[in-house]
Amino acid sequence: MSNERFIVQGDGTPREGTTDGGGLAHFEVAAYARDVRLTFPAHNQTFPMRVGDLDPFDEITGTRQRLHHLGHYHPMQDSCGDAQREADRLAFSSFQQARRLPITGVADDATMAALLDAHGV
Repeated sequence: MSNERFIVQGDGTPREGTTDGGGLAHFEVAAYARDVRLTFPAHNQTFPMRVGDLDPFDEITGTRQRLHHLGHYHPMQDSCGDAQREADRLAFSSFQQARRLPITGVADDATMAALLDAHGV
């Protein structure tokens, strides 16, 4: 939903904004906020969002969370060993392909810079 009006509620006074041309809603929330609601009035849609619960960007768990938010990481039931490494490889490969990066399946510098650009901290 590009160039759509949205409202953010849950950390004090509601704020309005407009999604960018790519459909991303950029907004800041108070440091104490845990949950906010992102509403698109024209579509009568509201999305509850948890904020402040991401692991640090430079931790693999934080990288997985960000890839998951962007639709590239799909947790597996067997989340250890070979299955986890394969889930990570597939997530990085999917993200790299979507961003037209060389597909290496690993968190190289170009991939991490693109992830930071796509998701933010």
